[in-house]
Amino acid sequence: MTNQSRWLVVLSALAASVSSSAANAEASTSEMLAVIDGGGDAVASDKVRLWINGSVSGLTWANAELESKHRPKLFCTPAQLQLTLDGDVDILRQYLKRHPNDATERAGMVMMEAMQEKFPCPKGT
Repeated sequence: MTNQSRWLVVLSALAASVSSSAANAEASTSEMLAVIDGGGDAVASDKVRLWINGSVSGLTWANAELESKHRPKLFCTPAQLQLTLDGDVDILRQYLKRHPNDATERAGMVMMEAMQEKFPCPKGT
């Protein structure tokens, strides 16, 4: 198992430990976005938005750990960029517009793929 694969397993385990009635690690991306877009339950919507933001935060911490060990990062955000709750959700939405077949995949994995596509690392880093 590669170190990147190990990190994916660790991140998946962390995501699985975060659950609520509105969203959990098993929820698909479309299910999560449906809760946000539902408009009826603001608390559930906020929980899902925070879960997405927490996923990005976990991926960012994983990047920091990989970088400290001189290993390739999962994605490379510009140094001056401040990721936000709404920004994270927008990155996910934009990714799904380009990859609609991923809507039924688990949200955590799709979020990682969205971050990798949005913020690719330069070749050789």
